[in-house]
Amino acid sequence: MIKVLLLWIVSFAVGLAAMQYNGVESKDAAIAIAQAPTPTISVHYVTWLKNRESTQIAAEPGATPTPSPTPTCCVFTATIGTTCQFQPASGLYDFNVAAAVNNPCGQTQTQAANFYLEGSTDGSSFEFISRTSLQNYDFGPGLNTINESFFPQSIPEQYQYYRVRMQIYACGIYSIYSSAKPVCRTGPTPTPTPTPTMATVSGRVLTPAGLGFRNAIVSIIDPQGVRRTATTSSFGVYSFDNVTTGQFYTLTVSSKRYRFSPRVLQVDGNLTNIDFVGLE
Repeated sequence: MIKVLLLWIVSFAVGLAAMQYNGVESKDAAIAIAQAPTPTISVHYVTWLKNRESTQIAAEPGATPTPSPTPTCCVFTATIGTTCQFQPASGLYDFNVAAAVNNPCGQTQTQAANFYLEGSTDGSSFEFISRTSLQNYDFGPGLNTINESFFPQSIPEQYQYYRVRMQIYACGIYSIYSSAKPVCRTGPTPTPTPTPTMATVSGRVLTPAGLGFRNAIVSIIDPQGVRRTATTSSFGVYSFDNVTTGQFYTLTVSSKRYRFSPRVLQVDGNLTNIDFVGLE
C-alpha cells in the first residue's frame, strides 16, 4: 500500500511538471522533476496506514475473535460467634466477634467485608445499631478466622437481643448472620417471645336424632372478642383454620330450629370432633 502511494505521488509530479513547463522541453522538465528529492511522508501517517491494514485483515470474514473467559463467582460460608460483656462503671458493653470463614474457591481470595451489630425487642425483628469499617481481607483456601469487636458500645434500652451480621462485598453483596442472643444486661435474662403456631378446629352440628344439620352458623370467638363464623355442610360439618394456639375460645351455634349450648375450650393444637347436638 505504501509503495503504491509513493509511485502515484511521483507520477503525478512528473505529469504536472510536463504540462505546466514553459520554454523548456517537456522531456527535460520531466526528467528534472523526477530527479528531485522524493516528497517526505509523515511517519505518523505511515503508521496509521499499517494499523489500518492490520485492522482490515483482522476484520475479514473467517477471523473469529477469542472471547475473554467469564469470571467464576465463589461464595463463602461462615459461622459467626459472639460474646457480650457489660461494663457497670460506664454502663456500656463490649461485643466480641469471631467469624470462622470457609473459602471453597481453591485459591486465596481478597474480598471486602465488614460487620453490623443489630438489636431487637423480640428476638426476631432486628434493627441497625453500629458497624465496623469496611476492610479488605485475604482469605486463604479452607478455614479462616476473623476477630472483630464493638466496644465501648451503648445499647438502647428497648433492645433485649442482639446479633451480628457479616456483610461480604463479592458476587454482588451477601450476608451471614450470627444467632440471636440476649443483651447481657444486669437482672434476669429475658425469654424470647415464642412464635405462635396455628391449628384447626372442626366438628359436626347434629340434630337431636344424631343426623347432620345443614346451614347452621357456627362461631368461634377469641379472647379479644374477635368472631369468625362458618356454615355447616349438608352433613353438618364445620371447620376453622388458622386458629392461634395457646388461647381459650368460645364456640356457639345459631339455628332457628334447635338450641345449642356454647362450649369453651383451650386450643393447644388441632382439635377434631368438637360436636354440637341440638336441643328441642
